[in-house]
Amino acid sequence: MVSEATTGYICNIEIYAAEGKKLDSTIFSVLQPNLDLWYHVYQDNYYNNVAIAEHLLQRKTRVCGTIRSNRGLPTSFIQTGNNLKAGQSIL
Repeated sequence: MVSEATTGYICNIEIYAAEGKKLDSTIFSVLQPNLDLWYHVYQDNYYNNVAIAEHLLQRKTRVCGTIRSNRGLPTSFIQTGNNLKAGQSIL
């Protein structure tokens, strides 16, 4: 779902049921009208991974969100993240 930040108005929605379409394709089809405009996308850890974030940055779209450690994190993130305590974060 894509929604406007101030009002919460839903601009675009597509139900991902893991049938026939890959997760990446679903994300980019929902975001298509908003790419290349330097908007910010906030994702939870189900939708976020390094490859999607890199592709969105190439399409002038900023990404913020949590990411699962098994989603191909860069080595520097893994090493830094091992020292974090509950509630801490890194940039």
